[in-house]
Amino acid sequence: MNTSADDALRDEAFRYAKTAVALDNNHPFAISTLGRVYVYLWFKRSEEAIPLCRKAVAMDPNNSELQLRLSMALSFSGEGEESFYLIEKALALNPLSSPIYQ
Repeated sequence: MNTSADDALRDEAFRYAKTAVALDNNHPFAISTLGRVYVYLWFKRSEEAIPLCRKAVAMDPNNSELQLRLSMALSFSGEGEESFYLIEKALALNPLSSPIYQ
């Protein structure tokens, strides 16, 4: 997830994420990864990312990583209050997880 990646690397990341969803469109981690690519690599396109991340969370509501990815997508779109709530929820689900929560 190199945000300074050149166009070729961004295209490759996007292609892999889309392929993962095409292979299993019921896999929440693949769906949220596609959302993450939209947010980080494709000019912070939260209008595409947020619905994907919300779908992933709905599929697996107790997955703290999915909560975090939705939080980041919301944060990029200016939805800080909901984003912060989701970080707190993710910490409650897994207090010893990723240092990115901090």
